[in-house]
Amino acid sequence: MSSEYPILRDCRPPPFLSAKYGSVSGILQTLARETEDTLPPFDARNVEAAFPTIEALFDATASELESVFDVAPEAAQRYKVHLQRMLLWEDLSSVKTILTSLFDRVIAGLPRSLADLEQGSGRDPLDPFIVAFAAPLLGGSSQTELLRALLIHKCMMKLEDLIGNLHQEALGRAAGLERVPEPVGVPLPDGKRDKESWHETLNPYPGVDVRRGNEEFYQLKNKTGSAKGGDGARLGRQLREIATRYPESRRYYASVVGRTLSGHRSMGAVRAADPDAEVLVGLATFQQLGLHRDTADIVMELYLEEFDEAIKRNHYDVDEILARITQEWVAKHPGENPALAMLRDTITPLHPDDQSSRTYMRRRKKIADIQIGDSATLRQGLEATPSKAKRRSRKIVD
Repeated sequence: MSSEYPILRDCRPPPFLSAKYGSVSGILQTLARETEDTLPPFDARNVEAAFPTIEALFDATASELESVFDVAPEAAQRYKVHLQRMLLWEDLSSVKTILTSLFDRVIAGLPRSLADLEQGSGRDPLDPFIVAFAAPLLGGSSQTELLRALLIHKCMMKLEDLIGNLHQEALGRAAGLERVPEPVGVPLPDGKRDKESWHETLNPYPGVDVRRGNEEFYQLKNKTGSAKGGDGARLGRQLREIATRYPESRRYYASVVGRTLSGHRSMGAVRAADPDAEVLVGLATFQQLGLHRDTADIVMELYLEEFDEAIKRNHYDVDEILARITQEWVAKHPGENPALAMLRDTITPLHPDDQSSRTYMRRRKKIADIQIGDSATLRQGLEATPSKAKRRSRKIVD
């Protein structure tokens, strides 16, 4: 089976390559300069002979690129990776900076203790029924292996929340694309902001995640099920608004992961609102956005490299963290059934009034009243207390 992707879209070099580098020679000079401290030199004449034009270089397969670098196989592979990133992103450094920020933020929220694993931020406690079901699936494995599975599960949940934003920020800057920032929104009489309606300056691209000039507009999701049917109607209305404001534009509702549009949860609602919008998924999405046949591999390799560096930079060692969590678990639940122990921990309230809206809201109001009363008492006390300057002046007069 061939490892090369079929070409499903119009793959072509983005205009920035000619504007930035001028020729294959310019690209190779930059490649040599950016790798001179980490890779052995290569003979640019071999590469130029094989790929005399930017179009030929852009169309080359990964194996063809590796074969023209007269260096060791590992170095040739690294040259290929760096070169393909140059072909895809005009400002690779900025994309890496964005990925660094995103990965650092999510890793900061990954569990490092038993309390983190069990409760997280408080809104996503570990489900004790997951614990109960995981144990038999692991075939009676040790307590440590159960905790490892739960730790990885928790990490995967956190990372899943990141993926959509990751694609919008990195894939959404490939091949001359521009990431559309969160709109300021139009001020409403009640002080809120309308971020869905079109406005020439405050929201010129409602609902759009990524655009290529004013010719192509994209709503970009990770999976075909990321938006529900109701969301699809709203997204479709926004694409229709884009069609009205930019009548010559092409509009795309694109999902990154998937092999088919079968079962797409919001395609019907989007197309009902904007029949001319094209719905894409999988490889078609990657090639449409990145314009390169191998966009998917190029993006994945960059993500993995940056995530690996972020894991090391933030000292997130799963084995070390697992040892700590296991030790804390044994101290907290010695000899207990893990599922029952966690069930007790996750459903027993710290305060008896916390689990009914009637008592919870009454208790919150009582606490707020006390805080307001304490603040008023403190303010009155401060107003009644003479300042040092006043006390000093009275003392002099006396």
